[in-house]
Amino acid sequence: MSRSSGHLHAYDLFGEAISALVAKLTRALLTALGTVLGVGALVATLGLTVTARSQISAQFDEYAATEVRVEAPVAVVSRGPLPFPPDFAARMERVDGVRASGLFWPVDAGTSNLRRRWDDTSPGTSTPLPVFAASPDALGVLGLDVGQGRLYDEFHELRGEPVIVLSRAAAEILSISDVDRQPAVYIGDHAYTVIGIYQDVDRHPEVLAGAIVPTTTARSAWGTSTTGTHQLIVETRPGAAQVVAGQAAVALRPENPELLDVIAPPDPRRLRSQVDDEVANLFLVLAIVSVTAGAFGIANTTLVSVLERIPEIGVRRAVGARRRDISRQFLVESAVLGTLGGIVGAMLGLLVLALVCLAKGWTATVEPYALLPTPLLGTITGLAAGLYPAIRAATVNPVEALRR
Repeated sequence: MSRSSGHLHAYDLFGEAISALVAKLTRALLTALGTVLGVGALVATLGLTVTARSQISAQFDEYAATEVRVEAPVAVVSRGPLPFPPDFAARMERVDGVRASGLFWPVDAGTSNLRRRWDDTSPGTSTPLPVFAASPDALGVLGLDVGQGRLYDEFHELRGEPVIVLSRAAAEILSISDVDRQPAVYIGDHAYTVIGIYQDVDRHPEVLAGAIVPTTTARSAWGTSTTGTHQLIVETRPGAAQVVAGQAAVALRPENPELLDVIAPPDPRRLRSQVDDEVANLFLVLAIVSVTAGAFGIANTTLVSVLERIPEIGVRRAVGARRRDISRQFLVESAVLGTLGGIVGAMLGLLVLALVCLAKGWTATVEPYALLPTPLLGTITGLAAGLYPAIRAATVNPVEALRR
């Protein structure tokens, strides 16, 4: 304290603040812990935001939607022949970006259910399982994972062979455990030889609960009747879906492309941008909540410190300390705690980010704006948290304080 003015100089002010914090070191550390956790959460979440965004971008680049559906509504199908030309595969191959294409639709087998025996009078021999028609190329687009047997091919398709492939779920319901002896299942009065059982699928998961027959076999048994739309499912190269969708109808029906409905996946760039923004906003909210919690911790502890040190404040006021000197001291104490919390919190946030990225196999990415200002952020948090306690300390009446 200056002898000439009775006021605290800056170095005295910092010295008093440090002495007060060291005197109750455990409480000071616990107080700073709130800021440590808050700033640490901020650095970690901002770092994870940038890192996760880059990972999401990579995932979208790698797994961007690669399927386009060209549909012929039931009203169009009911007019007569199938709306897709016989050489649909050759036409689609000429479209840049197409890998494969095939016909696919759910068939209408009437009231006849898929069953194991021809005689369906016994209980438990019939079960309502969906049946789908698909060309051999469509099986490849669907991405069937064959567990037993094989899939049908162009030979079966051209001849309209009565063959069928079952999903594992359908095979279990029908009590078919293997296809070595070529078991048969019945739909109506017609028998179909089971040549394969598939256990998974990449697209159109509805086929996981049913069975699939060649398109020519389906037409022979049920005509063009359908419970849904006839589809040409097209597999494209990554990033080519939008271009293929714009050309598919014209390539298939140049004379009347309006008869076909083309369904393309969302633009992966737009979808990726939306997900990026949502992830960033979520992490930012979490970080703000964490920092706010740390600020309330400092404010609460500083206020308790003011109440405990009222006699000390009275003595300082009695020997000439001004109100602003008292408020500044408590503000400096809060600022010191906040600054230390910001520095330690930044290091903790980097450690958490590194551990998460190590566990996920990611490459950690940290923007400078998320790391460099953290000590200043801690200081501002400490000052804001200590503002009310400092004002409360400055308004203490010296006479009443000395009576305690």
